[in-house]
Amino acid sequence: MRIGQVSISYKPILGGQEVYLDNLSKILKDNNHTIHVYQPDMGVDDPELFLTPNPNNPTAFQKLIPRLMRYNFLLLTHQLSNLRKEDLLIIHYPEHYLPVFWHKKTLVLTHGINWDFDPTAKKFQRKALAKLAFKFAWKFVANDTNFLRAMGVDIRPKEKMFQEVLPGRWFIPNCADTELFTKTAGIRELKKLNPVIVPRNFSKARGVDLAVDAFELIASKEPSLNLVIVGSNLPVPDSLDYGEQLLFKVKSSKFRDRIVFFGSKPWREMRDVYSSAVATLIPTRGNEGTSLAALESMSCGTATVTTSVAGLKDLPSVQIPPKPAEIAKAILNTIRNKDKIGIDQQKEVRGVYNIENWKNAWLKVIN
Repeated sequence: MRIGQVSISYKPILGGQEVYLDNLSKILKDNNHTIHVYQPDMGVDDPELFLTPNPNNPTAFQKLIPRLMRYNFLLLTHQLSNLRKEDLLIIHYPEHYLPVFWHKKTLVLTHGINWDFDPTAKKFQRKALAKLAFKFAWKFVANDTNFLRAMGVDIRPKEKMFQEVLPGRWFIPNCADTELFTKTAGIRELKKLNPVIVPRNFSKARGVDLAVDAFELIASKEPSLNLVIVGSNLPVPDSLDYGEQLLFKVKSSKFRDRIVFFGSKPWREMRDVYSSAVATLIPTRGNEGTSLAALESMSCGTATVTTSVAGLKDLPSVQIPPKPAEIAKAILNTIRNKDKIGIDQQKEVRGVYNIENWKNAWLKVIN
């Protein structure tokens, strides 16, 4: 079968969504499907990619189109003939369902709610588009129960994983490649920092500033501890001022010498990062599914703390509200019990949130 995946981002692979798409492409190829990926031009030359102009570099006319809809417009005007040839379209995020609603087989996938931490009118547009896709798409896959509850489904966190919860509507959480994400010797220079790792790109929803605030509350109690932020320091367009605010916050901190920006690391090298940490922290405010970073950290046996928001509720992490004092308390407790917590989390991730369960569920959906 010829399958097209539609996404606003894929290559270069920078985060969890791109890793998810890449893993999905691999299992579909292994089952003799032909895969094409539709994405904006990001300067990557790959015959698998069907490209549109980058919506972040619009022409004068394209600037008249709301940014949320700009990629949809470019998709239709530049790739309509190829989209028609696909036997199945997998749409990453419901807002990209609208330009291909006419296709006979559309499978819409959500990587978590992306409107709960949006102060603009796009919040209502995104939710409306999600409801439209959830109702009319051929099939729909949610990677967390938070999204399903927003669609009116009566489901509790962690309930009915890898199952069809309604006709044609599935809950398939993110899963870790447990063969790749194992404990390693780590990175010597990083291990010397005795780090709490924060694997987050810069955006307010990802809550890196909460991690900084929490660290300031415990730094004097744990003088050997350092906070290491691993991710891109290039903020997303909706948070253009956030990066500057965060850098100012760190420079103004009396513990600034112990807050380290480590930059982005290739996905396959992240197991060495997690293996170097005393704990991993996911300080999300919102717009999060079942965090792949959290799962991969736990798969390595690193004790992992997350906030108790959105899709994170479906994970076996230590969970607390997105408040600096609560985060600080949880970090202290976790690093003092890190071996037991790490072992327990690793056991559950390897037993449940593994790539084999994920693959089998996806093949049931496709077939």
